Amino acid sequence: MTDLFIDLAANLSSHCNQPEMEAALFSDGEMNLGRALDRALRRKVLIVIDDMQRLFKTDTGEPIDEVAAVLSSIGSLRGHQGRLLLLSDRLLVQGRWSTEIPIKKLDELEPDEAVGLLDDRLSEAKIPEAVGDERKLELVHALGRNPRAIETLVATLVFESLDEVIGRHPGFWSVEDRNVSREFLHKLEKDLLERSISRLSPENYRRLLLLSVHRKNFEQAVFQVLCDGKRAESRQLAHALVAHFLLTHVRGWYSIQPIVREIGLAHLREHESDFRQAHARAAEYYVRPLTSRDASGFNSRLVNSFAEARYHLYHAGRNEELKQLLIQMMDVALAEMKSTSPVPDHPEVLNERIGILTILLENQAPVGLHYYMARCLRARRGTGDLHTAIRHARIATSGRRVPADSWVLLAQLLEQIDDKVGAIDTIYKALDSVPMQDKRFALYHYGAALLASNNRAPDALILLQEGILNIPVEKSLAPLYLKAADLYADQHRPDMAIGLLQEGTQRIPARHNLISLYRALVQILIKQERALEASDLLARAIANQIFEGPDLESVRDLQQSITSMTSLSGRPVPSVERSLPVAETTHSITTHQEVASTKRILVLATEWVPKQGGLSTFNRELCTSLAKLGHEVVCVIPEVLEGEAEAASAKNVQLIAASPVRGADSLSCLVRKLPLGDFIPDLVIGHGRITGNAAKVQHEDSYPNAKRVHFAHMAPGEIEWYKGKDNAAQTAEVRERVELDLCQGADLVAAVGPRLHLEFGNLLSALKVAPRLHQFIPGLHGIPLRDPAPGLLCLVLGRAEDLELKGLDIAAQAMAKLLESGTEFESQPELVVRGAPTGTGTRLRDTLRELVYPSDLSIRVKEYSADVDAIEQDLRRASVLLMPSRREGFGLVALEALQVGTPILVSNKSGFAEFLKTKISSANQLQQYVVRTVDDCEESADEWCKALEFVLRDRKAAFRRTADMKELLGDHTWETASAALLSAVFGTAGL
Repeated sequence: MTDLFIDLAANLSSHCNQPEMEAALFSDGEMNLGRALDRALRRKVLIVIDDMQRLFKTDTGEPIDEVAAVLSSIGSLRGHQGRLLLLSDRLLVQGRWSTEIPIKKLDELEPDEAVGLLDDRLSEAKIPEAVGDERKLELVHALGRNPRAIETLVATLVFESLDEVIGRHPGFWSVEDRNVSREFLHKLEKDLLERSISRLSPENYRRLLLLSVHRKNFEQAVFQVLCDGKRAESRQLAHALVAHFLLTHVRGWYSIQPIVREIGLAHLREHESDFRQAHARAAEYYVRPLTSRDASGFNSRLVNSFAEARYHLYHAGRNEELKQLLIQMMDVALAEMKSTSPVPDHPEVLNERIGILTILLENQAPVGLHYYMARCLRARRGTGDLHTAIRHARIATSGRRVPADSWVLLAQLLEQIDDKVGAIDTIYKALDSVPMQDKRFALYHYGAALLASNNRAPDALILLQEGILNIPVEKSLAPLYLKAADLYADQHRPDMAIGLLQEGTQRIPARHNLISLYRALVQILIKQERALEASDLLARAIANQIFEGPDLESVRDLQQSITSMTSLSGRPVPSVERSLPVAETTHSITTHQEVASTKRILVLATEWVPKQGGLSTFNRELCTSLAKLGHEVVCVIPEVLEGEAEAASAKNVQLIAASPVRGADSLSCLVRKLPLGDFIPDLVIGHGRITGNAAKVQHEDSYPNAKRVHFAHMAPGEIEWYKGKDNAAQTAEVRERVELDLCQGADLVAAVGPRLHLEFGNLLSALKVAPRLHQFIPGLHGIPLRDPAPGLLCLVLGRAEDLELKGLDIAAQAMAKLLESGTEFESQPELVVRGAPTGTGTRLRDTLRELVYPSDLSIRVKEYSADVDAIEQDLRRASVLLMPSRREGFGLVALEALQVGTPILVSNKSGFAEFLKTKISSANQLQQYVVRTVDDCEESADEWCKALEFVLRDRKAAFRRTADMKELLGDHTWETASAALLSAVFGTAGL
């Protein structure tokens, strides 16, 4: 059935030039022949299927069950404009399947028609005298006046006389009063074709056997494969086989005679080596278009070639080649059909995408392709498409860390088939599994809409309130407030709507679509005849300079509208909404960033998911925040791992792999010409000596008109002394020169935090013309209040191979002193170190145990992990994060801890501590977070022991103090930091 299905699609495209008909047939993810024929027959078309007996049971003459179901379905449908003609060379047993299908038996040709056909074929073969007139009537009668038998005989007479043919089997040709049976004609035809085969040269006979494995029509190229590329020889082979009536040739396509195929396969099955060789040659023909596919993408020819190549490779026993083919096609699919790729608008292209995915997804495939398949099927909306899309969407939501978009798609599909209960259950299941950093607001928003449409408005409001409590303000929180306010208004509870919107205006900053809440609040106040309150609200916003730019103009327009609608008595006039500006009556999510100047930004990095420490985390947050500001961000890294491009795309960042350099180190590819297409950056960003050189090369060689920013993440003149190297002085000086060289020519040097700002200010003073220096403060995503975990785990997170630099010895000694002090705690404190290089965890633990001997301090060492969840889980389990570094450029891990509500203790020799000093003026308050740290381990351990005791003695108070830091740090987001960076680069406010 699958063969018949693909034949229908391919032949309509290749033979009949009817791609729209092919699209109609080849348009179901499950290759459902019944549905495909139903769609096709709705058009004015005649579909003819020959040799239908192949799909009928040989012993009973009844159709196989699947065919019977298809025919019964087609026969019972009404309204078809097209017609379906099935041809069989045997009588069929009628049954329920044929109730609505008329069956006609074609009688043999009339005697004069049969003789006329014989004359015509003899003339075409240029042997008009091969049969005397007096014998023609007798001869066609012996052949049962069967057209194909007459044509087979003529093909034989080209090489033999009639008497020679009759002489071999005279019993065949005796004219008796009998019906010419199907078995007789088959035997006669087989005999004639075997004679034709016997006249082939040994080489052509061998090639004919190889051709017999082809299930589909094929082109001239098949003969070239058999003749090792010799064109003249391949043309002679094709001509010989057609002349002997062993092949048919129609408009450039060849097909082997069924009986010839039967003869050939019988031989091949008895000779396994020949059987495998035949399939290997056939596979070679079908693999060629796959390996030389141009950039135009998938098409029906490619789908058919892939299906046949897979079939022939399997029977040839070429399992490794079959595996490589599947991998290659999967790679092509992943390159062209990412989960976030747009769904094609053109029906033919859409059907081609679905066709190739149908084959690929039979085996294990990334869930992103199942998600994309579901999107394609939903867009097409053919018969059965939604149910098939649901099946793929369920697979797409079956893995770990499934993005919110996949769950929303599954819920939308279930809603489209009127399974609202299933859609609602899907949303709740998603909320239990989607991490907080993902787009959970979409789950809350869509889930509330589902509940409300199912007459469950109270549940919808509960869900929205949960979202309002849990979603950070920068994660599209405003739409949740708007949706909840709409639901309250629909329930005739305007005061609740007003109160909720007022709360939102206090929580959400202007840059996160605050203007939409003001619009909604003003409108509902006016409807409740509280226009004066609305006017006061807008006046305060203007006076407090909450808004700027276009948002400020919107506020003024709203205020003017209120003034114009207020009568002398102070009551608003009717038709308030119609009097407001059109743009103000919608809940659009147009931010200030979207109307600002959009920049194209190229960022060079080592990886997307961090496997090598804080620099990668910093880069990912930077790219994401720049994209949130409405800029076009491309991040180029040496290798894009599975799922990373989709994850970056979900944050509106395009992740691209640089072209590798064979034999060179992994970062060399970043200095080659980058595969950016027509993307011309306005800004190039590099990080320290890691990717700063690549950024400088790209700026100078490829994008001289762009600006360049060099990020400074560490001070080599400080940190090299603590790495235990004999050549520390030499290394420090070399690396300072490298940083200074990278800074030269930059439009801006961005030093991360005040400590590096001071360090690089000194470094750049050596230059006659120094670039501008900017202090970049990384941002936060909120600081939640939570309860501490049961155990007393003190966590050190970072590159543990630099034991002295990171102060691991200080942390261990401080913890040992704490145990020796006799202080009573809820349980015994433990030291957890996350960040040992692979394979060094046990050795590091032994080293730390030796440092604190004979203390029985429990020390757990974990190797560094690229799993963001694993690190976050460590932070949530911890009672406190320790950063006892002897020198630390900034200390991004402190921000990571605060974002999950974990208390921190940081070295006063860190950039983060210097930053806190600018926010906290009280020395007593500052020492709750910042610990004096010196080079001497014993002295520092004493200071850290006291700080640890203060935190662990009352952990709940420590967690409350941590949550209170949001009052100090709430305005320091990644978006504000990135906006300030761009303003410094381009000298334009408001970017």
